[in-house]
Amino acid sequence: MGRAAIVLVCVLVPLGGAFILPLVGRISALLRNICALCLVCVSLVCSLLLVPDALAGQVVTWTTSGALGISFTLTADALAVFMAA
Repeated sequence: MGRAAIVLVCVLVPLGGAFILPLVGRISALLRNICALCLVCVSLVCSLLLVPDALAGQVVTWTTSGALGISFTLTADALAVFMAA
């Protein structure tokens, strides 16, 4: 998995979990709590994987372009990685 994909996972896992956890909570509160812990751990591991790049002063960027010339960029610099980890 490339560094840019790790940045994407750091953002999309908690975002997806915010939509999934209420549905899982209807099944079981314990299962919801376990899923929430797993989602946080995945985000933490992805953030920790970006620390060496941040300490080296590198900026990791994920960019996509959509219709009508609209582009979307996620950038992980040293401050962003420090705040996420």
